[in-house]
Amino acid sequence: MLASKVLEIEKILSSKYIGREEEARVLILALCSKQNALLVGPPGTAKSAMIRDLAKIVDMKFFQYLLTRYTTYDELFGYIDAIRFKNGEYIRNIENKLPAAEIVFLDELFRASSEILNSLLMLINERLFVDINGAVSKTPTWSVFSATNEFSTDNDLQALTDRFLIKHQVKSIKSDLLETAIVKNIENNNNNLEKVLTRSDLETLYINISKYMLENKNAISKAVVQITTLLRQNDIFLSDRTITSSEHFPRLVATYSYLYSVDPKRASVNVAKYLSIIEPETYQKIIEQLYPKELSIAYENVEKARALIKSGNLREAKNTLLETIQLAQSLLSKPEKLQLFKEDVVNILRDAENLIENITKIEAKLSEIARGD
Repeated sequence: MLASKVLEIEKILSSKYIGREEEARVLILALCSKQNALLVGPPGTAKSAMIRDLAKIVDMKFFQYLLTRYTTYDELFGYIDAIRFKNGEYIRNIENKLPAAEIVFLDELFRASSEILNSLLMLINERLFVDINGAVSKTPTWSVFSATNEFSTDNDLQALTDRFLIKHQVKSIKSDLLETAIVKNIENNNNNLEKVLTRSDLETLYINISKYMLENKNAISKAVVQITTLLRQNDIFLSDRTITSSEHFPRLVATYSYLYSVDPKRASVNVAKYLSIIEPETYQKIIEQLYPKELSIAYENVEKARALIKSGNLREAKNTLLETIQLAQSLLSKPEKLQLFKEDVVNILRDAENLIENITKIEAKLSEIARGD
């Protein structure tokens, strides 16, 4: 039930923002794993707009701010009550400010001064607010999002960058989708978005995913180690904390596997690319060392078919699955490519055949309704 609500949010975002299906999934992944996400890309690629719309759909306190080198501490964390300060009381008014927010969006984070960035470290990572008088308080922060035009490689900013477990490079919309995007934007004059999820929903979902992670700990651990080893062999470094903490890479794998009904091995492949800024072409070449290209395409087709079924596009889903079955069967005829992946191919065939069977049942039921039986 809760997973379907989450997928509904993803559908709302990806249907509103043409060509931004992956960005919608990145935001959902961060939200459901209680993690932070950094979107990197040129201006005008809907980074900020999608984050703001996500906040509208989730019924939680939201704080957003465009940071500059001139942003002050009080602008983010609230102003001192001047009258009470005169009476010897140090009270900061945090209402509608960062320490009181559950969903946070810090636009152009890296433009802020070093003083501001240092002040944000504890809050972003540990959900703690350390005031300038030394007082420490727990914040209700659930996820922190940020968007920037370019990724900083400055060593001085590395600690802050690491606070964003999920990092995604946003590209311009593909040329063949531009016309569709224009038409969609002309049609979409109503920006009202209904609330779909509450914090209570997310907390329950988080607990469910934690149970799923525990039940599948061996498969998740094996998948994480396998993909980490491959990345290291290709000079892509992931810290021990990212790899081993149950709230980092393993949590992302469990969340993706739980939400999208894929096995942990495949989930690890789909989320590992978000742990560092990696060009898609480079990442694909790395993954082909683990999975043959045909197998990756087959997996993607099964996921695509599931999404098509949920949207009611049964014909396209069925055609996609038939192509997938042909692709999987072709792999079975190539022993040199099958040695390490026979179980994966068999699983793909089983899933595709089961989905086609479900489509056939749905089509039969629809025919009965149409005939008035």
